[in-house]
Amino acid sequence: MYFYLLFGSPPEGQTEARKTLDFVVKHSESIDFLNLAIFNMPLHSQEDQGIRTSPFYDGDLSLYTGFNHPSGWDRPLVRHFVEREVRRHPAIAPILRRDPPLFTSNHAPFFCKNFSLRPEHDSE
Repeated sequence: MYFYLLFGSPPEGQTEARKTLDFVVKHSESIDFLNLAIFNMPLHSQEDQGIRTSPFYDGDLSLYTGFNHPSGWDRPLVRHFVEREVRRHPAIAPILRRDPPLFTSNHAPFFCKNFSLRPEHDSE
């Protein structure tokens, strides 16, 4: 099973993120691959109503806006939580190490439990 987790959306605070972490730990034996991401607020989205926004990127093609999280769980705190607590958790770290390095969540349908990046070749 492939899990994609997105942390730091406006309705989610640290309490909800810890519940997600607990769920993943509880079901870690059933998770084959795991993708961890941090929420990016899309420009002009409904989610930014009533939330203070700021420039995310100065480039002309930015698709996102920075924002102040309603519960104060701003991006640096979310990143710290993901890097220090989620990625390093003893039940989660082995799952992350299983992810093939050349693949992303876009490739999830091609994953299988016995996937190998180095298939055995017949010697001639």
